[in-house]
Amino acid sequence: DGWLYAAVAGGKVIRIRPDGTGLAEVFSTGGDITGLCFGADGALYLTDAAMGGTLAGGGGLLKASFDGWAVSVEPLATTAGGQRLACPMAPVAAADGKVYFTEYSAVSAAAQKGAKGAVLTDLLAHTGGGSVCVWDPAAGRVSVVAGGIAGAGGLALSPAGDTLYVSESENGRVWALPASLRGGTAEQDGTLLFTGLPAYPAGLSCAA
Repeated sequence: DGWLYAAVAGGKVIRIRPDGTGLAEVFSTGGDITGLCFGADGALYLTDAAMGGTLAGGGGLLKASFDGWAVSVEPLATTAGGQRLACPMAPVAAADGKVYFTEYSAVSAAAQKGAKGAVLTDLLAHTGGGSVCVWDPAAGRVSVVAGGIAGAGGLALSPAGDTLYVSESENGRVWALPASLRGGTAEQDGTLLFTGLPAYPAGLSCAA
């Protein structure tokens, strides 16, 4: 619709025109939003690392939609592989309705008072507990695509929808994973595209 949307501190989503006018808050989750994307259905999908801003909140994948009168926000999933989502981020929507996202690590963002605390904690611990997950609307649940990632900081989907690119922030690497993979690991099932990248590579985007 021509607007630019952004997540800001306090769990707020704002929008603004490209020329800098019309700044307004659209809604707030009260948590710690770590990424957002629009799906093929026009809804806004977002990852929240500390839902409700509470220590007991944990993370989740949410869907925001507008019915012409108001914005409604609903949690789609709070678990993956039987575990509570700890630090979800970087959602990417596929044309078939699936939404892929990362778990930066197994360190709970809610327990660390936000995603920043979880990232810093995992940088010190270097657990290798990050993963790539997928929400399947047909199944109504989240599955783990691949684990064993040391800081899954960024995610992108190929135009064909068959390959996922994930940045392993803590090791300075980028992996390519089959989007159809379930329960694998980056080391065993992925293709290493880049290594030795400086600092901590995170956000990814894939052009046509």
